[in-house]
Amino acid sequence: MKLRRTVLPLLALTLGNLLPAKAECDCKHFPWPPECDSKCSATVLNNASPAALSGVLRLDRNSTETVLRKRSKQNISSVDQLRPDLSEAEIADINQRIKSLNRGQADELLRIYVNISQPARQGAEVGREMEVEGTASIPEGNRLWVLVHVVDGFEDFWWPEGEGKIDPATHHWRVHVIFGQAQDIGKNFEIAVITVRESEHLELRDWLSKGMTSGVFRPMEMPPTTTAPRFRTVKKVK
Repeated sequence: MKLRRTVLPLLALTLGNLLPAKAECDCKHFPWPPECDSKCSATVLNNASPAALSGVLRLDRNSTETVLRKRSKQNISSVDQLRPDLSEAEIADINQRIKSLNRGQADELLRIYVNISQPARQGAEVGREMEVEGTASIPEGNRLWVLVHVVDGFEDFWWPEGEGKIDPATHHWRVHVIFGQAQDIGKNFEIAVITVRESEHLELRDWLSKGMTSGVFRPMEMPPTTTAPRFRTVKKVK
């Protein structure tokens, strides 16, 4: 009996190791398998531009504004996360519209996206600096930049931290960010990941170059963006 109790768990562990790992959902290959419906539906809502949400997916104004508001704070993990802001009928309508997409519509909705993976959640505690990173696929000729500001007192002004170079194979990007100075410990900071045209990119690069030369980094207004900015709020604790 003791031998049997020992062998069975070991056999189960061995078989588990031999089984192929569960494949991750690749939402860019449409149609998705049933087990990927929830993840890929959320990916559509996170990635689609405001114009695509209303034009391609044909969401009504309330549903579109709710999606934009939710994802500006944190990536949407499932359509159900839109409760209680949307009614059951509105949730069902969104699910049905996503299921009714054809390949061309799905490709259009997923062609452009910007995601933040670090910091992984709203309200994360950070130190003086960190690597902000994520994945993105943006239109040709666009550039990705990361900006930061203190939430209180600088609502309309930002400090550009740097351009995020997107790896063409993995779509990964990374930017080193500094959160203020020692006197800012305890304050909330907001990170903005934006995409801009070449003209705005050159202005941001010029701002950064002049600041590094003079040692003076004055905050600036957020430049015009080509996609909806992605935000993440963190708290500086050290």
